[in-house]
Amino acid sequence: WWAADVIGARYYGLPGEFDVMGELTGQHKPLACSDLPGVQPIANASMPCLLTLTAPDLVILSKAETFDIAGDVTQYLRDGKFAKAQELPAFTIWRPSGRATP
Repeated sequence: WWAADVIGARYYGLPGEFDVMGELTGQHKPLACSDLPGVQPIANASMPCLLTLTAPDLVILSKAETFDIAGDVTQYLRDGKFAKAQELPAFTIWRPSGRATP
């Protein structure tokens, strides 16, 4: 899952359906609460939406104050027993607890 700037997803060459025009214009498409091919964009997804998706094996979260305003993504990670696998300057990478690295 990708909870970060969609332009960043394009920069890193991630496969998936990202609303780049919405990011540029501020007129975003509604978030798809169904599994999509490639990397799933989930920025600011609600808990009911997240619960309809297949559980991820990796979540990349950037700036929760921007990409998880309501805190539902962070709560999903805690409830689903995810752990920070790596903390980078712009991202936090989460994996299911059994796969976190020190």
